[in-house]
Formats: sequence, C-alpha cells, structure tokens
Amino acid sequence: MPEIADVPWVDDDHPRFAPEGIVISEEDRRDTNRNTWTFDQAASHSLKFLAEEKVALRISGASGFGKTRFAFELFNSRVQIGDAIDSAALVYADLGIVGEEAAKLAVEMADSGSPTIMVVDDCPDDMHRKLMSIARRSGSRLRLVSMDVETRIAPADNTLVIRLEPASDQTISAIARRVGPDLSDSDVQLIEQLAKGFPKMAILAALQGGVGKKTIRSTEELLHRIVWGRRQINDSSLRTLEIVALFEWIGISGDAANEGAFVAEHLGQMTQDQFVEGIKSFNERGILIKRGDYIQIAPVPLAAALAARRLTLMTDGKIESFFLAGPERLKKSLLSRMKWLDNSPFAREFARRMLSAECLGNLEVLQTDFGADCLNRFVHVDPQLVMVAIQRVFGGLDFEGLKGLGAGRRHLVWALEKLAFRKESFDAAATLLRRLATVETETRISNNATGQFQQLFQLYLAGTEAPPSMRLLVLDDGLGSTDSAEREVCLGALDKMLDTHHFMRGGASEEIGSGKRLEDWIPSTLAEILDFFRAAISRLTAIALSDDPLRKRAKDIIGSHLRGLIGNLPLGEVKATVSSIVGAYGFWPEAIQGVSAWLYFDRREVPEATALEVRRYFDALMPTDPIESVALYANGWQTDLNDPDVVYDPTDSSNLDFDYVPRQLHTLAATIATDPMLLGRAIEHFACAKTKTLFPFARRLAELTSDPLAVFLQSVSCAEKCVEPASRDFFAGLVAGFDARDPELARECIRHALRSEKLKDDAIGLIGSGKLQRADLDLVASLVVAGEVKPAQVAVLSYGKSMEHLSAEDVVPLLEALSNQGPTGLWTVLDVISMLLHGSKDLPQPFLPVLRAALVAPQLFDEVVNTMDGHHFQTLLATLIKRNLVDREFARSLVKQLLSICREERSNIYHALDDPVRQGLTLLANSRPSEVWSGVAQLLVKNDWHVRFHLERLIAPRRDDHMGPGILSLIPEDFYFGWVREEPAARARLVLRWLPICIKGEDGSLTWHSIFQKFIDEFYSQDGVLTELSSRLHPRMYWGSPTPQLQQLMKLLAQWQSDPRTQLRQFSQRLNEGFAEEITAACRRQEEDAVRYS
Repeated sequence: MPEIADVPWVDDDHPRFAPEGIVISEEDRRDTNRNTWTFDQAASHSLKFLAEEKVALRISGASGFGKTRFAFELFNSRVQIGDAIDSAALVYADLGIVGEEAAKLAVEMADSGSPTIMVVDDCPDDMHRKLMSIARRSGSRLRLVSMDVETRIAPADNTLVIRLEPASDQTISAIARRVGPDLSDSDVQLIEQLAKGFPKMAILAALQGGVGKKTIRSTEELLHRIVWGRRQINDSSLRTLEIVALFEWIGISGDAANEGAFVAEHLGQMTQDQFVEGIKSFNERGILIKRGDYIQIAPVPLAAALAARRLTLMTDGKIESFFLAGPERLKKSLLSRMKWLDNSPFAREFARRMLSAECLGNLEVLQTDFGADCLNRFVHVDPQLVMVAIQRVFGGLDFEGLKGLGAGRRHLVWALEKLAFRKESFDAAATLLRRLATVETETRISNNATGQFQQLFQLYLAGTEAPPSMRLLVLDDGLGSTDSAEREVCLGALDKMLDTHHFMRGGASEEIGSGKRLEDWIPSTLAEILDFFRAAISRLTAIALSDDPLRKRAKDIIGSHLRGLIGNLPLGEVKATVSSIVGAYGFWPEAIQGVSAWLYFDRREVPEATALEVRRYFDALMPTDPIESVALYANGWQTDLNDPDVVYDPTDSSNLDFDYVPRQLHTLAATIATDPMLLGRAIEHFACAKTKTLFPFARRLAELTSDPLAVFLQSVSCAEKCVEPASRDFFAGLVAGFDARDPELARECIRHALRSEKLKDDAIGLIGSGKLQRADLDLVASLVVAGEVKPAQVAVLSYGKSMEHLSAEDVVPLLEALSNQGPTGLWTVLDVISMLLHGSKDLPQPFLPVLRAALVAPQLFDEVVNTMDGHHFQTLLATLIKRNLVDREFARSLVKQLLSICREERSNIYHALDDPVRQGLTLLANSRPSEVWSGVAQLLVKNDWHVRFHLERLIAPRRDDHMGPGILSLIPEDFYFGWVREEPAARARLVLRWLPICIKGEDGSLTWHSIFQKFIDEFYSQDGVLTELSSRLHPRMYWGSPTPQLQQLMKLLAQWQSDPRTQLRQFSQRLNEGFAEEITAACRRQEEDAVRYS
C-alpha cells in the first residue's frame, strides 16, 4: 500500500463520522435519519475540542475505514485550524512499531510543558488510558489523538469519541478514480462492489486495476490484521466467520433466524446460539454489515478469502449435501458468493457436481425459474462447464421444445448473454440464442433472445469478444436454415451490422466471476470497418437478388442504411449494390431517399469533391418517367426528400423547406394532366397505391385536368378492380381539387363514390376533403340515420378549421341526428361541439339545447367510446358554468347524471370516467353546492354497497394528499354539519372520509385543519369516528419509506397527549405507539431491500 500522503484526498461529503454521546441537531444533519457528521463537520468539532489542553480525541472504526487518514487530514494545511493547534507540535506514533516507547515519549512531552499533539495509531484502550493519565500531569499541555478498530472508551468532558462508518459508493468511486485515473466506468463499478464502504479496499482494488482476483489475493495478506488485530485467534469463532462468508447474506434473527439455525446445524455442527455468538463476537471489528435480520461479511475480498479457506477445510460432499437440502434463498445466497470464488478448485468441483444430470443439470430442473437461476449464477464459477451443461440439456431440443421452455427461459438468456461475451464459448452460446430467438416468447422486452442475438452483430458495443469472422459463422448457419423464422432473425442481425451510429447495450454481461471485465471487440483499422460492412452488404444483396421469400426484407434493409453506408464505404461499392438491385427490381425510391438524406445532413462533413460526386449520383438515380417521379415524392413523408442543393444547418431554421415535396408534386401534376397517356397511367398506378404524401399531387391533378368527372370515374373503376384498398389520399385529393374549381362537381363525385363498394366506407373522408357546405352536413346526417356511416366517424369533420365558416344553424341538424344514435352519437355531439368551441370561442345559442340535452341524456353513460369522452364532458360543463348557463333544475339533472356511474350496472365505465366526473362535481360544488349536496347525501346512506363504494371513492381526497380535502369540502360546512346532527351515530364517521384533516407546511410539518378541529370537538365520541380518523391518517402513498410522514404525524398527535378528553388522549397514544412500530418495521424492510434484491 502507498503512503497516506501519496494517495490523493477525496472530499468526503457523506455523513459517516458518528460522535459518541452527542446528539446532532436535525438542522446540522446531512441525513436526518443518522446521527453523523460529514468530514468538514467532524474536523471542525474535533479541532475546536483539541484547542483545549489535556484532552483526547478517540477515533474508532473497522480496519480500512480511514481512521488514520481522518487524523492526517485534521492537521493537513487544507483544514483551517486555530492558533492553539497551529502553534502546537505534532507527533505521530504507530504503536505497532514503537510499543512502550510511546509512553516514555508522552512523559517527556508532558513534562516539557510545550503545547503538543500526540497522534497514536493502533492504540488499544489500556494504552489510551495510560497516555491520557500522562497528558493530565501537572504542567502538561499535551493533547492526545488515538485510533483503534474497537474501543470501550466512553465520551467525557475531556474525551471526544468519533466512530467511522462505511463510506458511500460515491466516495468509493471517487477514491478509485483518483488512485486509478485510467480505470473505466465498469472498473469503478466493480470496485464499489468489492469495497463495500472500505476506502482502503478501494485503494487496493484501484491499484490492482479493478481486477477482483488480484484484489482478493492481495486481501489474503491483510486478513489477519482486519479480522483479529491484536486479538488471539479463536478457531471456533474463525470457523463461524468462514461459514458466514460462504453466503452473500444470511439471516440470524427474527423471521430469518431459521437460516442461521439451518447453517449452524448442517455446516457448523453447532447450536444456533453458539453460531450467533460466534458471529457477534466480530461486531466491533467492523466487518459485519447488518440489514434487519440479515448479516454479511464485508468487504467482498475479505469474505471471498474467508469463504475460499472454509471450502478447502470442508469434508468431501459437505457443501453439496447442504445445497441439496437447504432453503431456496440460502442456495441463491451461496451461489452469489461463489461469483468471487472462481479461483477455488473446490468451488469449481461443487459446480461440476451440481450441474450433473443427476442433480440440476437436466431439462426438468433447468427450465424452472430456480434451476435456470442457479445455472446463470454458476456461469461466474465455471463458464465453460455451464456451456457444456447447456449444450447437453438444450442443444438437442427442436424449435417446439425450445418454445415450450418454462419460467427458466429468462435466466437461460441471461446466462447465454454472458457466455456469448467470451470468445471461447461464443459459437455455442450465440447459436442457442439464435434458435431461441426463432421461437421468441418474451416479446414485451427488448433484451430477449432476439435482441441479445442481434446485438452481437453491432460494429461497436456488440457484447462479445468474438471477432466478426467467428460471428459470421454463426450467422451463416442461420441464413442457411430451412426455417424462414430463423432466417428472419438473421436478417435482423444483418440489419444491426449496417448501423453506423447510436450504439448501445446493457451492462453486466461482461462481468464473469472475479476476473477482469471482458471487453467488446472493436475494429482496430479502417479495413476492419470496411470488411464488416461489406460482409453484411454481400449477404443482404445475395438474398435480395434471390427467390428467397425474404428478399424484399433484405432489399428494404439495404435501402434504410444507404445514408450511413455512403459515408462509410467507397461510393463505387454503394453504386454497385444499388445498381444490382435496381437491375432486378427496377425503380427504387428508398435508395434515392437515402442519398437525399446524406446530401442534406452529411454533405458538409466531407471534401467538396466527394459531395459533388454524390450529388451527381443523385441526379443519375432520379427517374425520368413522370409517374415514377410522383411515386418517389409520394412514397415517404413530406420531409423524407429534400432539395439536393440545400444543406441542413442546425443553427439556421430559415432554410427549412417543408414544401419542397409538394412543389415537386404540383409540377409533375401539371405535366401529367395535359398528357392523356400519362394521366391514364397515373390513375392506374395511384388509385390503390400505398403512399404517404399523395394528396398534394391528386389535388393539383384534379385542379388542372380538362375532364374532371371522367378522371374521377376512371379512378373509381380502377380502384374497384384492385385487390388492395383504394388510396384514401388519392381520392381525397381529387375531391379537394374538384371542390376548389367547382363545388357541385365535387359533390357529384362524392355521390359516385358512395355507390362504390370500394369507396363508400371512406365517405366521411371524401366529404371532408372539400370545403364543407350545409348540404354536405345534411348528407352526412342522412348517412348516419341510414346506418351507412358510424356516428364516431363524423367527429373528424369538426377537426381543424373544417367547419369554422359554417353557421351554428348549419351544424345543428347534424348534431340532432347524432343525438338520436345512442351513446356513440351523444359522445360524438360533445366531441364536435368541443372542437367547434376550441380556442375559447363563444357558445352559439343554437347549440345550447342540443348540448344540454346530450349532457344529461340517460343513455350517455351507458358506454364510453374513446378516451377523450370524459374530457369533453368536463370542458363543456365548465363552459356552461362559466357562462352562468346552469340553473338549479339543470344542476340537479347534471348531478344525477354524474353520480349515475356509481350504479352497479355502470361499473364497466366507472374507471374511464371517474376523474372527469370528479372534476365535474367539483365545478358544480363551487357553483351549485346545494344541488350537489342534495344528490350526494341521498347516496351516502343508500343500502346499495356498489353505489356507496364508488361514491366514496369519487368524493375522497386525492391519494397523494390523503389528509387533504375531498370534493364535498367545497360545500358550506353548515350543510353537512346539520346533516350529521340529525343522526350523529350513523353519519359522523361518513363525513370524516372526505373532511380535510391537516394542513401541510412547506417544511413538511402538519397542523390540524380548522374545520376538522371543529368537527372533532363536536363528534369525536360518536361511533366509528376515531376508527375512521385512524384510517385517514395512515399514509396511502409514499416514495421510498413512510417514515418521514409517520414522524410528522406523531408530532401532530402528540398535541393530544395532554388533552383533557380521555378518548382523544388514549387514541393519540395508541396510534403513536402503532406508528412507532411501523417506523421500526419500515426501517427494517428498507435495510433488507439489499438482501431481497441481491
């Protein structure tokens, strides 16, 4: 280990310095749940204390926690010290070296009368007392700073005792980076795992380059000092410690005590009491981490060294018999520790026996969650052994067998992910991943077998050491499969191979055992990059030019990557690939889009000569046939093609040209419209074309053609002959163009369309393509009444500004027709009116009767059509209230409508409308409280439990403010106070379910709400009131832990501890006792999270 001064200091802002016998005020605590100082706080208090003469600072903590470094930094020039200390001499002594000479030296310094600070390392309690008695001699000006792992020195007026706790992960990682500046992020993460809060272990691991094996071997040299110090070795206690070290976590008390008992009996041949006593004898050594009922030995290298020693001493078969008989959680805990024992031949032999066919290594066990989990954990012990076991068990299964794998599939994929990272096991692991991907069952996650297999073929961050040559062998095997699903998985891998940017993968698969983390293969030369892309291109091109059913998929993959390939392969090779595909398929719009994207986004990054060559190639690819040109521009979205002479500039938005494609389509339409042959071809090609931007072309074509009706009829005829659906964009564009030149012509075309089986289902889209007229809405109304158009389809006519030129009188007949079409029609009425009022427009008087009728129509809440229905109801109700258009009678009807969702027969829509209904009741409670209370009060005492259950959820406070007000708190208190007084025994507890209880301050403090206080003063003794209050007070939602909320509640309830009313006094005491127990249980659960999720 290097000298202290040679190790860079890391400012420790983590509160881990605990003063014994001092209670730190809450405002001075960095972590309110811990009575600890930060380094700066501890240093400040220590130096202030040492300014006095004849005092002692006692520092304790586990070996490696940084006691000596803390003392060193106290007097370092970076810490501001007072004059009294600045003028004192500073003497450091390591008791392990100077021995009894320390006392002689102390006598000399004390008798000299000179101000001196003596720092004594590795100082036991008896020596501390001896030195302190010397420091107190008459005339002495000596101060003492002593350090040891454990101490029973008590704090006193002249003694400050500070105990060091584990450092935070942030501190550990900062130390590792300062000691090893070249360490990778993954190395630093590993050091955090190894160190477990021990700064000295972080330094050691960083010096070993973050390699677990080296760190563990280095720790063996320090084992005696860390475990025993000056203690005599106790073989029985050491045996117990070694047994505990075999497990990542082991339960020794409470609900988990059975684990310790089982281990004591089967591995220790001792009683549970002996086992626990042996463990607890090491408490003061600081090497035990306790989390609730569980303990762990730390740091990891110490635990691994102890566990490895225990394995060497066990009788043959002992650990195997324990594993087979032990509880499942203990088995997993044992295997988690085995990760760090991969250097142990005994651990590897244990893995070999466990993975035999007679034990875990058979299909019946390994397809279970537990069996496959064990398999995955054994990867860390002996990866090659696991690979052999996987091949033996799963290698011979056909696709149906692999598809039928049970709950263990997830762990199997995780195991294969790690094994595929190793060059030695890549071929077998990747092959099985490919076969599992062929029968993928984990379709809802991205790191399934498919995702992990295809990731292996990225250029960067592939998750494997294997070079491309090895990977391509596995890929070619799959491409040669007779199973199309397997070949499709491999095409996805080829797709990954052509990615040129945005590489990423999940972490942890590179961590196998305690060895150095594996590193992804990366190309070392440009030639390797070129060969990588060429390998993918050659295979995809061969498939695209074959008769393989997946040939179109291969062609599409190449097209989607052309932009990236232009910048990463010689242009001549790209041209050759494109030419071969064009020669087989003809016109290829996706290729031109790729080149266009490169010219627009990437041209500025290459030499001008290269840019000009690509620009010329773009011209060469562009079709000369007008029909193909239209297909090109309409093929993608409006921004998929850009002006080839414009370069994207992220700093200048003025050159963004979103109309380039429409302009080109308009130009082509002008050419085609005047040429009968081209026009006929265009109709045949586009009547059923699947495109994204055909509307601008069709509209312009309709505006320019000389015989518009003939064009439309010919288009209908072509559409009816197609197997594919008619192109909505094409026909909508034609109608829009005809409407622009002659509205009556457009309507005639629509009538023809309605007679066509191929087009009548798009009636609303066609009618809405032109400028809507009253006659159009009347036509739609008739179609709705006749059942030829579904009511919900009509809403689209109101979107945007399609109806803003129409009068309210024009629209009302359509709304009335919709109102008679059941729930769907009624919700559509609300949708249409909402859109017409969008932008805070005034509500037209003709709409009012239709709107009011729709809002309270009995059928409305029979069904919910879409997710916006409730929002439309709420916003329209707000509009009516804002304009004072809700009278008393209408308010009663609205309340009845809103509360109707509480009925049993409407349970299916309750969750879809509960929030809008809650908001609606809130609006009415503000404006018409009497009507709301009248409606709610009747239901509060109704015998129907469905109604009461749903009603109470509606009026309850928000879940994130469970002690806040419910909806009915907006109603004047006289209403419900008077209601309760009529039957207080039955009604008082009901009001408490929504009454505001507390007000929360900005600092989280709580005070009783005045209305609640008034209510309690009058009704606290009524049946069920305090029981209901207990339920209301308990936290419903919290992040992390309920403890902060419970602590504030305990402070609030403490106010009733001195209340003269016995019931309230006893209630508060009983509740606070329960809350205190909950806090204890919550803290225990939080501590044990480290065990549950390990």
